[in-house]
Amino acid sequence: MMSLIIPLAIAYLLIMAGFLLWSPLLKGRRTLSPQLLELSITAGGAFLLGICFTDLVPKAFDSSESSLLTASFVLLGLVVQIVIDYLTDGAEHGHHHQEEQIGMHTNVERHFPLLGLMLGLCIHSFFEGIPLARYDDGIVIDRPLMLGIVLHNIPIGYILVQMLRQNQIKVGKGIALLLLLAIMTPLGSLLGLTVLPECSEQVEACAIAFVVGILLHVSLSLLFDHQHHRFSWSKLTVIVVAFVLVIVLSFSA
Repeated sequence: MMSLIIPLAIAYLLIMAGFLLWSPLLKGRRTLSPQLLELSITAGGAFLLGICFTDLVPKAFDSSESSLLTASFVLLGLVVQIVIDYLTDGAEHGHHHQEEQIGMHTNVERHFPLLGLMLGLCIHSFFEGIPLARYDDGIVIDRPLMLGIVLHNIPIGYILVQMLRQNQIKVGKGIALLLLLAIMTPLGSLLGLTVLPECSEQVEACAIAFVVGILLHVSLSLLFDHQHHRFSWSKLTVIVVAFVLVIVLSFSA
């Protein structure tokens, strides 16, 4: 039993660490350089995009009885993520127009409605955890997806910490909000482990396709929403390395 639980626990802890990594900054004034933050955002976006096509899309359509129905759920996921964007103002994309909205290189203090932000981020994190683990002669962790979520969570956690500081949230409350967000992906994974096995293959395919739609919207926004018209060798290198790593991990999975 422990041999089944330990890999799942490690995966959950790594995913939660992506958010909680920046909690010490709640009581400080340190910030990352915009260039480093941008590269981390690009890496997460490229990794998620690669995972969609090398991992999740094949899983969804291989087990699908109706390709049209499955594809419809990809579109539904895209629409739901657009709605989530209105709640979060795009914070799960990582960019969030950092320079203007979290006080970088500006003296303007901004305050943000945290209820909509936390609600949207929690919904997003919950859904992306659904295909993270499955039963196949034991619990099997989708390692490429797990790594993609971790890379994706790191810039989100950083930007959320900056926004909590801008709202002058106390350290204890800030850590509680980060922890709440951090456990949403494991909760989504537990739903996938307990509910989806009891459903038909088509329902499982639609659930994965729905997550594909969410991740496609997020990953494409991460790569193309922010100064995508400016060529950068560093960003191109990060994207290519992320794609190669996804392919290698998918073949070895």
